[in-house]
Amino acid sequence: MRRAKGCPAAATPRLGLRVVLPGRVRSRRVVQVVVERPGEFIPRCFWLLTSMSSEEMSGDDLLALQHRRGKAEGHLGELMSVVSPALSSTSRRKFAHPGGS
Repeated sequence: MRRAKGCPAAATPRLGLRVVLPGRVRSRRVVQVVVERPGEFIPRCFWLLTSMSSEEMSGDDLLALQHRRGKAEGHLGELMSVVSPALSSTSRRKFAHPGGS
């Protein structure tokens, strides 16, 4: 089965490790996600770092959660770029109140 032209590349969780970082008490799970794109010889990859074990959430579910979080953060960023000019305070001159210090 092939993806339609313009569809995002398939991302596949490939490797999961438990590591303890210096200065940390709890271990973390590191998941490598590989994105294979048609026409590219070397696949792209990125890493997800989480405190959830593989029993709590599979690599595929973790990747889906990350995509949903990223999409929600993108929408929030768009909203803030529209709303922030209306909510921002204007620059006003500072002045001393009578009787204040």
